[in-house]
Amino acid sequence: MSNKDFKFVVRGSDFSILSNEAVRLAKRAAGNVPQSGIRKLGTDAYLLQSNTMRDIPDCVRNGGWAHSSSALIKKGMKVFIIPSNKVEAEYGSAALGVSFTATEDMHKDNDNKFVWASEK
Repeated sequence: MSNKDFKFVVRGSDFSILSNEAVRLAKRAAGNVPQSGIRKLGTDAYLLQSNTMRDIPDCVRNGGWAHSSSALIKKGMKVFIIPSNKVEAEYGSAALGVSFTATEDMHKDNDNKFVWASEK
């Protein structure tokens, strides 16, 4: 089980790295991202925020994302994982994101086996 309190999981396919420009466009489209780090985009996409740049590439390796709060992500929806404003300020143009298509609904998985670089 992950050491983090990230128990709400969505697995995916068709992963793509988002440039910093794409991250900024996603943030602009989302508007203010709440403290939960979750913002619904239209009817078929969600933006989830990461508080560490190190977890973004792990999303691809893990084949999905785990979050501390649940979102109503359904199979087939597009999911965008972007760095928080603080992380983007720290990394500048190297602050990348990732997008993928959900292959399942987001659900609680206490034993998700995801490994995060930020836990090491």
